[in-house]
Amino acid sequence: MRHLTLALAVVVLTACTSVPEEFRNVPSLQGRSEAYTEGFYDGVRSGRHLTGHYLTFHTLDAGRYRTDEKYRLGWEAGVRAAIEAAG
Repeated sequence: MRHLTLALAVVVLTACTSVPEEFRNVPSLQGRSEAYTEGFYDGVRSGRHLTGHYLTFHTLDAGRYRTDEKYRLGWEAGVRAAIEAAG
């Protein structure tokens, strides 16, 4: 029983933190900086949370958002992409 509980916890945590397949390898991310890409994926998680996906969480590195323009632009693009995908 203990192993089953641990396996279930791993599956749930993976679902909560992963980015959906539709947002992996997005052409607009090719050639972008690591900061932009990380911001984009954090934004996708946040946008999905805003649209009612209860297994995702609002994800924002507030310090980077304030000081790193590339992270901020990526985060905003990710939120928009997730909201548009939700239709």
